[in-house]
Amino acid sequence: MSALRSEFLDWWRELRHLFGRNPTPQELVSEAVRKQFPREKMQVPKRQTAFTYVEGPMNYLGQQIVKAMEDAGYPAKILYCYRSPEIQRGLYAKGRTAAGRRVTNAKPWESPHQYYEAVDIIHPALAWRVSDKYWDTLAACVRIVAEKYGVNLKHGHDWDGDGVPVRDDPDEQFQDSAHIELADWRTVRDRHRNTVLASGQSRAPNREELWARFCEVLPKEAERLKRDGRILR
Repeated sequence: MSALRSEFLDWWRELRHLFGRNPTPQELVSEAVRKQFPREKMQVPKRQTAFTYVEGPMNYLGQQIVKAMEDAGYPAKILYCYRSPEIQRGLYAKGRTAAGRRVTNAKPWESPHQYYEAVDIIHPALAWRVSDKYWDTLAACVRIVAEKYGVNLKHGHDWDGDGVPVRDDPDEQFQDSAHIELADWRTVRDRHRNTVLASGQSRAPNREELWARFCEVLPKEAERLKRDGRILR
């Protein structure tokens, strides 16, 4: 116990020296994650092995992509599946009415994230500060998972799916390599607008609607979950 305490105190002194003050709780968490995953490519001590379906098909597919990345030797995590309209509003303001560069062209309720139809996958410690090889590997994992489950996914690393990343494609402008979405997400948005939002409500899809979407996109997986008795309605 004393050795562990000594190690913690050494780490605390190191952080105080790094920040020039006592670190905030958020900084402590960030540094702890960075200490666990110091390199872009490394073996993941705790791998993605459990998969959930209650947040719709894209979250489930995102977990499969994370597992594929780990199989390739790259740590990865889902940053967002659902993103609230309030957060979306703040992101849309960047580079427009707020400081920073533009990070999205979507206003609230105009992003697939408000409908659980997209995921953003990043490195657990380095976030977006990774090499082109990391994003190229993620793109390969997206293609593998899409083919395995027979779904059409669009990836912000190569929007048109021609195999040429945005960085090398003069026909594509906006690179968002962390972002992966179901190609037909606008169908869900329009369906939602015509029912829920049109009635004056402002809410994301509920659990029943997400399960219906899961059955629509991943019918074989839905049947397997039913057979296994894992459906929680």
